[in-house]
Amino acid sequence: MHKIRQLLLFLDRGFSQRNIEKETGINRRTIAGYLKRFGESGFSFRELLLFDDSELEVYLNADKPPRGQTDPRRSELEALFPYMLSELRKVGVTRLLLWQEYIRDYPGGLGYSRFCELLQEHILSQGATMHFEHEPGRVLQVDFAGDMMHYVDTASGELVACPVFVAVFPFSGYGYVEALPNASGGVATKKKGKTAFGRAMSYLLLRAVAGDYPNQYVCPEAVRLSEGVLVNPVEVEVKRQGRSVTVATVSRNDGNDWSNQSWDDQLIVCAYHPGERVAGINEIPCTREERTVSLQLPPLLADRPVHLYLLVHDRAGRKWSNSKYVGEF
Repeated sequence: MHKIRQLLLFLDRGFSQRNIEKETGINRRTIAGYLKRFGESGFSFRELLLFDDSELEVYLNADKPPRGQTDPRRSELEALFPYMLSELRKVGVTRLLLWQEYIRDYPGGLGYSRFCELLQEHILSQGATMHFEHEPGRVLQVDFAGDMMHYVDTASGELVACPVFVAVFPFSGYGYVEALPNASGGVATKKKGKTAFGRAMSYLLLRAVAGDYPNQYVCPEAVRLSEGVLVNPVEVEVKRQGRSVTVATVSRNDGNDWSNQSWDDQLIVCAYHPGERVAGINEIPCTREERTVSLQLPPLLADRPVHLYLLVHDRAGRKWSNSKYVGEF
């Protein structure tokens, strides 16, 4: 029932079947079947969401014959779920390992795909989940992952344990992984460019690192804050006076061709000073049709030059452009 409510929520918000499949993992054939049932119920998506689980099940299964006896294999598996959930919290335990253990004890048991489906349904029923929306370049998530890895000291032959540092930009999914000598001081240190965190940031800037070691530097023109298919404005004019920055834009519109762009696309200007590690974006929304974006810089940047980047996303915030480097001002 959790999946059905999730499906209703996405449909009520106007998501396409393709996007719903991507977000929920429900295949489109199943989505189409539920759409038919929702339509036959005579209620809107929003009205169906107001029903409790028992009422919703009655409306969606009104023409279905009563369920027969539960598959005994399912009952056997469900009895093992508490043990499996506790095992999944342990480092190195996967669903495949649990299924292999299950099928060894129950040779005639359920297949792996059905096993995972039922286990996932049980996990979802045990607690609430929340969908987070991330903005490009805003958050870098870092942690030490799982069991330690090991390497061999070539001088002594000793097997040395080392923690694994992981960093990910949640919007794009770009990640960085590095094995460190130890977990203390490897992330939080004042030595610029010498930490795993610093190296992760360099990596996540993709092709923005230029030059040869040890004289490497970040090339502002190559920094990518977002990626996507939306079209950027073709003309950009910047005016700056103290903390006030105005960016005037012109988008190409060849006749009625609005492919990969729309009048209500949102324009975002990001200003960044690498030395101060301070950034700012426009707080007042601006559409492609309105053309001119106004940005008030943070006080610390009032008399400092900043690098400006222009980004575009659609009204729903699901599609983005490749970020465009405007220049230093």
